[in-house]
Amino acid sequence: MATIAHSPEQSVGMGLMSVVLGSVGLLLFFLPVLCIPLAAAGLAFGVVGFLMAIFGGWSSLRWSVAGIVVCGISLGIGIVIAITPLYYSQNPEAPAVRQMVPDYRPYVPPPARPGA
Repeated sequence: MATIAHSPEQSVGMGLMSVVLGSVGLLLFFLPVLCIPLAAAGLAFGVVGFLMAIFGGWSSLRWSVAGIVVCGISLGIGIVIAITPLYYSQNPEAPAVRQMVPDYRPYVPPPARPGA
């Protein structure tokens, strides 16, 4: 049975990578094109780190869980920002841009010329 060589750097690597990618995704929430892939990659690293901690026993569980939470929040915000314009609808009763506004003021004749 083959075993994976354990090094101290690997014990927090996956979880830390997940936290970093999720944090960068949160900073770029206004650019869903960048936020969503970063958060998805971070979520994948967090899940792999979580599984390594559960089944392998030599990965840091805290970093992986924190990464999953941060990436989940980042992914949720990115998806909401990306989908929101699809549900925006303009008021159909709004006047056109160049449409004249009706004048409801009563007609008042101009004043007479002085001395006329």
